[in-house]
Amino acid sequence: MGEINSIKNRTYRKYLESIGCNFARQKGSHVIYKKKGCRRPIIFQHKGDIPILHIFTNLKTLGITKEEFLEDIKKIR
Repeated sequence: MGEINSIKNRTYRKYLESIGCNFARQKGSHVIYKKKGCRRPIIFQHKGDIPILHIFTNLKTLGITKEEFLEDIKKIR
């Protein structure tokens, strides 16, 4: 986890869309994305930076490794 501490909300949304996730809805302060073939939705708060721990939890849901994520996020930034 040492490379980054948090990610801008906009960057994380771009990343999710780049891997095939689609915006499903927003409820209160949370944004919900879905991906075909994924059992659970990807949920995060829509304001402010997203803590890296929340992102890594969502990566488990998506079946993506931390290394793959860090490599992909560098391309998006």
